[in-house]
Amino acid sequence: MSIQKIIIKGSKQTSVIDKVEDDYLDLKESYQVGSQVRGIADAHEVSLENGEILQLKFDDDTCWFCNADTLEDIFPEAIALKRGAENDTFTIPSGINNTDAQRGIVGDILLKALNVFAKKKITREIGELAADLEKKQLDNLSGLYLLDKNFKLEPFEIKASTKPWLIFLHGTNSSAYGSFGELMQTDIWNYLHQEYAGQVLAFQHETLTKSPLQNVLEL
Repeated sequence: MSIQKIIIKGSKQTSVIDKVEDDYLDLKESYQVGSQVRGIADAHEVSLENGEILQLKFDDDTCWFCNADTLEDIFPEAIALKRGAENDTFTIPSGINNTDAQRGIVGDILLKALNVFAKKKITREIGELAADLEKKQLDNLSGLYLLDKNFKLEPFEIKASTKPWLIFLHGTNSSAYGSFGELMQTDIWNYLHQEYAGQVLAFQHETLTKSPLQNVLEL
């Protein structure tokens, strides 16, 4: 059984919620713990929704992130709870009081704050973002082009030839210029345009939204 609720003993903070800005996370709840709390610490029950992230700040200035499934990485005592079936609620300890040389933990480290973050919904599909990025990388030029000595891409018309062709194939998330632009004005660049005069090509292809097989078929 996974941990679905946690109990945190501390003081709930409301003034910091609107001050935290992040492109990917929303601060849902914030608590001060231990010596940070003035007066009596209250016990707060927090339900952990799917995808929510816990941020734990300790008094040695370390900061740990986890979710409901990885709480045991910070608090091994949570493992016993996950093995049992009676309870799905875990009380967050006041700190880490064991010695763990593997994690660099020696002595007592007290918890001073706990934050609960929810992941923001991405409004645009990943495919759309990738397509926009490709267009920028390719400068809106997709397909097979003639490549002149000044690295200018010219429209290519298929023609028969007994001479060999040279085709530049750029790498992932790049373009012909991005992958080979540094060759300009070099001896090898001059040699290639002498050897393959008028028959140097560049294949500008989508590497994020099309598979290699799709690109081979198009080429």
